[in-house]
Formats: sequence, structure tokens, C-alpha cells
Amino acid sequence: MILSVEPVSKALKESISATGTIGHFVLVAVLKLPPLNEFRHALRLSAALLAGYGLLHWIHPQQGYWILLTTLFVCRPSYGATRLRLVQRVGGTLIGLVLGWALISLFPDPLLQSLFAVAAGVVFFTNRTTRYTLATAAITL
Repeated sequence: MILSVEPVSKALKESISATGTIGHFVLVAVLKLPPLNEFRHALRLSAALLAGYGLLHWIHPQQGYWILLTTLFVCRPSYGATRLRLVQRVGGTLIGLVLGWALISLFPDPLLQSLFAVAAGVVFFTNRTTRYTLATAAITL
């Protein structure tokens, strides 16, 4: 509960001044809730992270951090946006896996592989907000 001081409306001021008990401001107790869409998103994200945390400990506690990160990156305020982001994430991951396997098979030299990794990092950071599938493919490399 948040307490706030708000100016009294004209009608309320007139009725209060008739009794003479309160001045121009009144202390109002207001329970301020976030907008419903944001509240639902917070509940969905919390439930998804909790489920991911349980899955993380069930599968592999040391290497399961990616489950929580993926959950955090994929969940969006609306169902449609979350679904689109999930499809982009899966598609980008599959593209990155195939491309990574091909590059490692075709170029076994560690120096070239390091250059590919640096280039993939640059591609990720330049495209992470505009082209999520490409960014996911690059970071999977």
C-alpha cells in the first residue's frame, strides 16, 4: 500500500469546508497495482523461471544456466510475441548448430575457428534487437 497526498476535488473541498475539519489536502491510502497486462506477464515469467529452475536442477545443475537465460530472453508480455520469439529462438539455434558443425568440419584450424567466433559475436551484438533469428544463430556458433 502506498500513501500519497493528493489535492482534494472541488466538491469534496466544499463539503469538508462546510464542516471545517480538513484543509486543502487529504491523505489518501491507495493500493497501486501494476496494469493487468504487466502483472500477468510478471506472473507468467515467474512461473516459467520457477519451472526452468526446477528443470535445471533435475537435468544438470552446473550446465543448466542456459535454461533460465532462454526463458528470460524468450518470454514477452503478449502470447503472440512470446510464440514468435520462441520460433525465432529455435530456428536460430538450429541454423547456428548446422552452420557451426559445417564450419568446424570444413575449417579445422583453431585460428580460423577463433575468427569465426569473433565474427559471430559481432553479428550477434549488431542484430540482437532487430533480427533475433540471425542473432541467435550467431551466438549459437
